[in-house]
Amino acid sequence: MVPSRCLSLAVGLLLVAIPNPAFSDSVFDPVTDSDPDPNDENAPQDGHLHGCMLFLNEDHTPQEPLVGKDFEAFTTSGYKVEDEAGSTAASCTDGRAGGYPCNNIDLMSVMELSELDGETSSNLQMANDIWGWTHSGREFAIVGLKSGTAFVEITDPYNPVLVGKLPARNNAYSSWRDIKTCQDHAYIVTEAKQGMQIFDLKRLLNATPTTTFDADAIYDEFENAHNIFINEETKTAYVVGSNKCGGGLNIIDLTLPLAPSFKKCFADDGYTHDVQCVNYSGPDADYQGKEICIASNEDTVTIIDQSTGTMLSRVGYEDDRYTHQGWLTEDHKFFIFNDELDEYTQGGKTRTHVLDVTELSNPSYLGYYEGRTAAIDHNNYVLNDQVYQANYRAGLNILKIVDPSKMTFKEEAFFDIYPDTDENAFHGAWSNYPYLPSGNIIVSGIEQGLFVLKQTSRPGVPTSSPSPTASPSASPVASTGSPTSSPSTSPTASPVASTGAPTSSPSASPTASPVASTGSPTSSPSASPTASPVASTGAPTSSPSVSPTASPVASTGAPTSLPSAFSSTKSPVASTGAPTSSPSVSPTASPVASTGAPTSLPSAFPSTKSPVASTGSPTSSPSASPSASPVASTGVPSPLPPPCDDNPEGWYDSDGPDYDCEWYDEGSNCANYGDDYARDGTTANVACCACGGGNPEDPEASPSPSKSSVSASPTISQSVAPTASPVKNPSAAPSASPVNNPSAAPTASPVNSLSAAPSASPVNNPSAAPTASPV
Repeated sequence: MVPSRCLSLAVGLLLVAIPNPAFSDSVFDPVTDSDPDPNDENAPQDGHLHGCMLFLNEDHTPQEPLVGKDFEAFTTSGYKVEDEAGSTAASCTDGRAGGYPCNNIDLMSVMELSELDGETSSNLQMANDIWGWTHSGREFAIVGLKSGTAFVEITDPYNPVLVGKLPARNNAYSSWRDIKTCQDHAYIVTEAKQGMQIFDLKRLLNATPTTTFDADAIYDEFENAHNIFINEETKTAYVVGSNKCGGGLNIIDLTLPLAPSFKKCFADDGYTHDVQCVNYSGPDADYQGKEICIASNEDTVTIIDQSTGTMLSRVGYEDDRYTHQGWLTEDHKFFIFNDELDEYTQGGKTRTHVLDVTELSNPSYLGYYEGRTAAIDHNNYVLNDQVYQANYRAGLNILKIVDPSKMTFKEEAFFDIYPDTDENAFHGAWSNYPYLPSGNIIVSGIEQGLFVLKQTSRPGVPTSSPSPTASPSASPVASTGSPTSSPSTSPTASPVASTGAPTSSPSASPTASPVASTGSPTSSPSASPTASPVASTGAPTSSPSVSPTASPVASTGAPTSLPSAFSSTKSPVASTGAPTSSPSVSPTASPVASTGAPTSLPSAFPSTKSPVASTGSPTSSPSASPSASPVASTGVPSPLPPPCDDNPEGWYDSDGPDYDCEWYDEGSNCANYGDDYARDGTTANVACCACGGGNPEDPEASPSPSKSSVSASPTISQSVAPTASPVKNPSAAPSASPVNNPSAAPTASPVNSLSAAPSASPVNNPSAAPTASPV
């Protein structure tokens, strides 16, 4: 049997530090009271062993939270608990949340180690991995500890409740514990010799707080392991870094949750530190639909076709030190990964590495992005167009994926749980979990405990699971089919201008560019793709009842439902698939073109500025069927644009001199970005577009999807990632420009409607008046 790397290391350290040690495998504690010397020639120095020793050599004394009454008593920052939403909450104001440096992230609560663990000795209080679980709207954090696993209900994120703790089996304490979930069960592995604990998470639903649990089952066909990954779609666990399968992929069937069965090994490339396995839906046609694993194997990224047990490729890279962990973008085109020791051994800033995996048998290492701090990166996950990184002393860093093919990222937010320093050492954030339906993010701090955080710059609804589902790899095709049900009323004559006021007005006008629908999703994906034209989360839950027969007519009615939030950035974002509820707020700037309504819609959208492709198709026909040319509404006209000085000398937007009026003159940049970026109180539409500059009214012009010189397809796709131009409508494809209307999709000229934002000149209507030149 091949021993686990950290276990072997710790045994060696004990032997070096303690002559004739009294040692029991079953109660082994990898973090000893000794102080191992990293320069000891008798201790292992390479790869994982060296990294484990560096971690063991750090002082991991628990830290007090920098919020709450005790912190308030000595801080001079002006922080007061009474001003916050909870007893350990802190809003991020002027770069601080209580005593924590931050940007665009609020602290909702923190539960320190003494609360999580209950151990009396501080050297036994240490957190490691973290994962999440949800059931019937309730949310739970599962926190790995040195002494076991804690379960915390965070349904009320400002008032977390410790439901209970599952102690380590046989008191097998370890600094390394890893947890994943499947079918409402948690599967827990550790570097200590305890096999795999299995716990039925439904027991948490009715448990008394602070319950001490026992495991529901033990899988003991291996002893120790460094990590576990579960593909929930195939109910398959991948245990890695264990004393079985040469430390490679130990593949286990979880069809029977409490009675797992061994399937097979993959050990052709030796020790695997971490792995992600997906039902592949990327551009490589040879492997679509197969279960593909991408393994971080110490000095390479190794790609495996698990269905055949074949190694497709392995790629090294210059200056590799320890290939640690990574995650696919949601279109399965890029693998974003970290090297745990490159910052430590070479200095410099945090490196986020990118591998192009468009061809699985011939991947290409592209290079790396350097971050803001010198911290070591540890675990990162991808959701929509963001990478959520636990970067040890820098805490949680959130990067927007702008253009992975050019290693272009932008830091969207951060929350530093280790304020003392951001240097390259092994303290602070171990991991994070960004997939809770609430959009809250949970982070485990080695010396700090559990943090519940909320990103304020782009609130959104995440996918239900971190396992990506299928997305198309080719250009979508316009459907010639009709809606799924016939119209309930058909127009019999030319429409007449309405004189009535709309029954309800949208609370905000559109902010995004026209949306092109790409077809109907078969189900809501659990983690969506991250390149190519973007998938929107679609349109309202209510489906139209009547389909249009000719040119659209001007409507005075307000839309029945529209998305609840469209925040914008300069790159496109992808949605995660079919939403679950109707939006509450309509868009607030440029009109959104949609020709089909998916069956449900999330309450908040990730931010975008480029066109978004909808994944939904209507479940019934549109509710108003225009049959003639548009008729002007008699509602109150929208306000005129403000006075402007087109192309003033020296103007550029807040992103810098590259984004001046000349840049906005290109394509439809005015339409896409003109209202969202300003400088000195002047937007691009005022400075460059409103008086005739740019091309604000050309919906056919190719937009520049990103300020990072992405000139073709948008960067991120969420649930369906087309590689070319999106289809206009799966159920009633228009023959000209798309209609800006979620409830009526015409086949010819665009509609001037309150329930559908115009595609040319603004509608004269008080309830949906675009604030910039419509697209």
